Amino acid sequence: MTTDFLPIFDLHCDLLYYLATVPGADSGNTEEIGCAWPHMLAGNVQWQTMAIYTPIGDESVTLGLEQAKIFDQLTRQDPWRRLSEKSPEGQEGKEGKVAMIASIENASGICTEDEPLDNCWSHLEDLQNHTGPLFYISLTHHYENRFGGGNYADAGLKDDGKVLLDFLDQKKIAVDLAHSSDALAFGIIDHIEKRGLDIPIIASHSNFRPVCDHVRNLPDELAKEIINRQGLIGMNFLRDYVHDTKPEILLDHIKYGWELGATDHLAFGADFFCVKNFPDPSRFPLFFPELDNATHYGRVLKGLVGSGADDQKVASLCNQNALNFLRRMWK
Repeated sequence: MTTDFLPIFDLHCDLLYYLATVPGADSGNTEEIGCAWPHMLAGNVQWQTMAIYTPIGDESVTLGLEQAKIFDQLTRQDPWRRLSEKSPEGQEGKEGKVAMIASIENASGICTEDEPLDNCWSHLEDLQNHTGPLFYISLTHHYENRFGGGNYADAGLKDDGKVLLDFLDQKKIAVDLAHSSDALAFGIIDHIEKRGLDIPIIASHSNFRPVCDHVRNLPDELAKEIINRQGLIGMNFLRDYVHDTKPEILLDHIKYGWELGATDHLAFGADFFCVKNFPDPSRFPLFFPELDNATHYGRVLKGLVGSGADDQKVASLCNQNALNFLRRMWK
């Protein structure tokens, strides 16, 4: 298998937040962000999920809408194009182009902490007027908000979170567990089950906790729930979630997922973002040099094939699983 030329579908990057918040930011700046478009083209990324990330705060909705507008603007420029739900069976990649689909990382981006919850639905509509279809919504980020607990919090699913889930029933938008506390993740699954809601479940950029013991990674029970529900798990390239010193452990995360039964449910969710002025220097380096930008997918694939990985498993990881998920969700 010629791994260099396998097209990649990635489930998560923070290019929109970078463009919205860093003065003079440029989507082609390869020095500042690992998901700059030259990196993507060199790494054969043909489908990229663009997260609309907002911290909790009074300006979260305004910042979310600004990123949605940037998404819309990018789709009118080379090399970007918009991924359309109108022809999910024809989602073959196009060399030299990156098809984008938006997602919401933290539901604070569609409803601040203090405004009436009913405003959430109009804010979401305003946002989608610019983005078109959304891949997924995560209820939280690192910390607790009105919807539930983030990965550094203990809170579970709150009443507002239940209302949001009820609203998302049959909306063809997945719910992302990547930044959920364990209590929130199990609360989401329990609420969906009890109410019989039609909401797909994914973890867009999380690895496996038995391989790397971090709260951002999935325990087996959650991973198996996602697999059983025909969801997706996106492999994250951040050092904290791979291994403290060994970048090659990313291959172990992928292989562990296969052993767990996720052959048809693994994808990439590299989580590239701008590391400039990152507030916590204790986390440096945020990425290993071998995994710090979108040119490195081929390196990962060569490592998998070199260790005897099945060609079909590798191809499924690269794009087939993500495309099949969208086909099922949009059917």
